[in-house]
Amino acid sequence: MGDRSILFSGPMVRALLDGRKTQTRGILKPQPAEWQAKVIDISKPFFCEEEGGWGQVETIWSGPLVPGMCEPEREEWRPLKGLRFAVGDRLWVRENIALPRNWVKYGPVYYAADKHFFMNQTFDVERLRPSIHMPRWASRLTLIVTDVRVQRLQDISEEDAFAEGAPWEDCWPTYRQSFEALWESINGADAWEANPWVAAYTFTVHRCNIDQMEPSP
Repeated sequence: MGDRSILFSGPMVRALLDGRKTQTRGILKPQPAEWQAKVIDISKPFFCEEEGGWGQVETIWSGPLVPGMCEPEREEWRPLKGLRFAVGDRLWVRENIALPRNWVKYGPVYYAADKHFFMNQTFDVERLRPSIHMPRWASRLTLIVTDVRVQRLQDISEEDAFAEGAPWEDCWPTYRQSFEALWESINGADAWEANPWVAAYTFTVHRCNIDQMEPSP
C-alpha cells in the first residue's frame, strides 16, 4: 500500500465530483513468455492458462488471490506484472489547473474541469497547466483502491460501465456502448476491438487533499 498519483480528463473529474465514477481501467503490459514460479501472497486474483489462453482463476484457494500466472501441468504460479495499483493504495488525482503568476504553495488554484476557484480566491487565468504538472498540494480529490480485478476489456458489464462514469447519451442505448465510444476516443480506433487484458480498479472518492487524510497503514 502506498500513495500514487493518477491523471484524469475534465469529463472524468466531473464524474468523480458528481459521484458517477468509482472505477477506472488500465491496459496491462504484455507478460513475459518464460515461466517464473513465485511464492504468492493469497490476497488477490490469479491468472491461469487454459486451452491456450489466459483466464482469471478465483477458486484455487479458499480466499481472494494474488494477480499471477500459472502453468497448470506443473502447478507453477507467478505474479502478474504491470498492475499499477493495489488494494489500499491512496491515489491523488491530477487534473488541469491554473495558478496565479506569483503563486505560493497552498495558495489560490483554478480547476478547469468545473471552472472552480479554490476558496473563491479568483485571479486572471492566463494558461492552464497540463495535469501531469499538477503539484500534490493542489490536488482536491483522493481515491482509495478497494478492489483490483483482471479481465478482458469487453467483459465489462453494464453496471461497471456506469461505474466508469461513461456518459449517458441518446446515441448510445447502453452505458456499455457509451464506454466503448469513450475508450476508443482515448485509446484510438479499434482499441475496443483489440480487447486487451485490463486491470479494473474500484475505489472510494474523497473530496479532500491526500495529505488531509490519515496515511495508509
